[in-house]
Amino acid sequence: MRIQAAAVLLAGLNLAPGDGARGRTPAAEAAIARPILPGSGRLSPGVATDSVNGVWSELPPPSGRALSAAIYDPVRDRMLVVGGEDVLPLNDVWELSLSEHPRWNRVLTTGTPPPGRFGHSAIFDPVRDRVLIFGGTCGALCRDFNDLWELSLSGEPRWREIVPLGTPPAARGFHTAIYDPVRDRMIVFGGSEYSGPEDLWELSLSGVPTWTRLGALGAAPATRYGHTAVYDPVRDRMLVFGGYSSWPDPHHHNDVLELSLAGTPVWRELSPSGPLPTPRSQLAAIYDSGRDRVVIFGGYDGRRQLNDLWVLSLGTPLAWTRVHACGTLPSPRLGDVAIFDPWSSPGFVEGEHLRNHLTPGDGLSRLSALDL
Repeated sequence: MRIQAAAVLLAGLNLAPGDGARGRTPAAEAAIARPILPGSGRLSPGVATDSVNGVWSELPPPSGRALSAAIYDPVRDRMLVVGGEDVLPLNDVWELSLSEHPRWNRVLTTGTPPPGRFGHSAIFDPVRDRVLIFGGTCGALCRDFNDLWELSLSGEPRWREIVPLGTPPAARGFHTAIYDPVRDRMIVFGGSEYSGPEDLWELSLSGVPTWTRLGALGAAPATRYGHTAVYDPVRDRMLVFGGYSSWPDPHHHNDVLELSLAGTPVWRELSPSGPLPTPRSQLAAIYDSGRDRVVIFGGYDGRRQLNDLWVLSLGTPLAWTRVHACGTLPSPRLGDVAIFDPWSSPGFVEGEHLRNHLTPGDGLSRLSALDL
C-alpha cells in the first residue's frame, strides 16, 4: 500500500548555550522523517492520533549533518539530500525512498563532485531530470561559493560543474532558490554575503544557462539570510518568510513577502491575520499543494532554538495558525530543510542528530515524523 503524501524535513542544529546561529556549531544534527498515516500500522501502540493537528512519530536517519540541501524527485519518488556539515563540510548524496517502507541509501555518483559545503541551495529541474546546487559555504576558515553544479539523475548519477553566461551572483550562503516552471528558470534571493536588497537573480535554464540580475518593482525587502522561500503555483509567485538582517539594524524577521513572477517582478509585503510566529531564521518551510498553504517548523530567534509548527493558509483570508500536534514533540533546532511529497498524506516531518561538542562523532540520532 502506497502511503499518501507528506512534507519531509532534514533536521539541523542543536546548539549549546551561547553558540551563534551561523559559524561553527558544536551540535551538528541531521535527520529526515516522513509522515505516518493513522491506520497505516506504523504508529507505536498507544500513540494517539489527531486528524486536525497531527501526530509525531520516529524513524532512523542516515549519518548526522546540518544545513544540507534537499529536493523531492517525483520521477523516482524519493527525497535527495546533498551535502551539509558534520564537523566538516560534506559533498555526499543520500536518498530516502518514499514508498510504504522508507529506506535510506547512499547514492553513488560519477564525475567530479563539488567541494564540500553547507548553507547551499538546491532545486529539481524536471525538464532535464537533474538537481542544480548553487553557492553555500565551507565555514569560518574557508570561503563562500558562487559556483553552479548539476547532478544528472537519468541513468548513473553524474556530477558536472556548469559555467553559465553572464555575470554570476556574488558568493553567498544561507540564501534561497526556487524553480519557476512557467519561465523555466531558477530564482535566487538573499544570502550571507550579498550586496543589498536589490540582489535578486535569475538563471535561465533553456538553451545556454545565463545569469541575469533582476530589477523588481515595489518596496525592496530588507537584506537577509537564513530565510525560507517557496513557489506558489496557484498565484505564480515566490513567498519569502523570516530570516536575519545583520545590518544596519541586526534583527530577525517574521514578515511574509510576495514576489510576483509574471512580467516584471514586483515585491509586496503581505499582512496575514491571526497570531504571528516569532521572528526567526534558519527554519524549514514547504508549500503544501494539497491544502494550499505554507508550513514552517523550528528555527532560531536570536535567543533560543524553536520547535513550534505553524501553517500559513493562502486562501481568503490569508492567516497564520499555530498547530499543536500530539505525540513526542521534536527537540528545538535550527538549520532544517524540508520537501513536500505530494503522494503521501500532507504532513510535516522532523528529526535530529545531537553531537557531543567535546567529542566529534559521538551523539544520538532521532528522527521524527508528523502526519497532518
